[in-house]
Amino acid sequence: MRSASIVYWYSGEDMRPDGGGLRITAWEQALGELGYATRVVGLWTIGGGVKKGASLSSIKRAFLPMPLKRSLPDEALDADLIVATVPAVFDDALSRVPSSKLVLDWMDLWSDAARNMGDEGRLSVIGGRAQSRLWARRERRWACSSRWNAFAGYADLADMGLHASLGSRWIPTPVAALDSAPCAPRPDHPRRRLGFIANLDYPPNELSLRAFLKRFGRRLEAQDVDLVVAGFGSDKVRSWGHGLEVLGPVDDVRDFYDDIDAVVVPIEHGSGIKVKAVEALAYGLPVFGTEHVRAGFAPEFRSAIVPIDRLFDEQWPVPTPRQALSTRFSQEAFSAEVAGLLAGMQVQ
Repeated sequence: MRSASIVYWYSGEDMRPDGGGLRITAWEQALGELGYATRVVGLWTIGGGVKKGASLSSIKRAFLPMPLKRSLPDEALDADLIVATVPAVFDDALSRVPSSKLVLDWMDLWSDAARNMGDEGRLSVIGGRAQSRLWARRERRWACSSRWNAFAGYADLADMGLHASLGSRWIPTPVAALDSAPCAPRPDHPRRRLGFIANLDYPPNELSLRAFLKRFGRRLEAQDVDLVVAGFGSDKVRSWGHGLEVLGPVDDVRDFYDDIDAVVVPIEHGSGIKVKAVEALAYGLPVFGTEHVRAGFAPEFRSAIVPIDRLFDEQWPVPTPRQALSTRFSQEAFSAEVAGLLAGMQVQ
């Protein structure tokens, strides 16, 4: 049996069901269907939920918001196929792994994240912009050097299009919600409920929510709209001084979606595709998002994401039909794209 290594930040029990974790799970299933014995090789070890070396890392982030380059773990090399999903290891992977057995999986572009996250702090702004320029040069070089690239975000593929190899594909992260029944409409209520669920331990998500509340928080209250926040790290939002309903981590996201009328994805940082936007659409809810979020989708899907300014319309829009999503955002579609990518590798 052929073997495959997927290199990610976490593995095993440390894996979270956030956007990155869901994508790793999708890769595992797709490769398993193709006959690969697959294992995930983690770069970080977590003990009690705290990353080892967290204090030193937080000091570095005050000046340089994004991680530096890392080595590909030796244990990942003993495989017939290596899928590297963390840009920090791309350079080492390209130098040590034959192109015929390496896929670079671009969950997002760190050049964007470095600039946006750096601009949020006085100490990190200079370092963030310097890192952004550095990562942009690296990304162009790596995308060109790698024969095989998978991009989670459509805009990232488009931005790198002049530099990427012919073996590059848009392979968006699938959502399991497409296999579930849509949420039933909530009974009429004088106050509408708007939901935001995300991993708020991830800095781009926290920064985006803070900016959204600063811009729209009071207006939501005046329009009788209740904002419900959930997800990893969301407990911290209780101390921000806004009148929000904070649920913290939820065991079953279906319970979250059943209790709201619409979802907002106010992300302005990072890149890739915003999995929670697709997930909410799959549950049959209207989704409000930024232009940054819309850009992560191919043009034919962007109309499904309603501009945030329309939050204050008297009537919220009808959700996008779920059937349209299955062509690109199901596990079946993800597996088919992976199969096509690997078929091209075997022809070379």
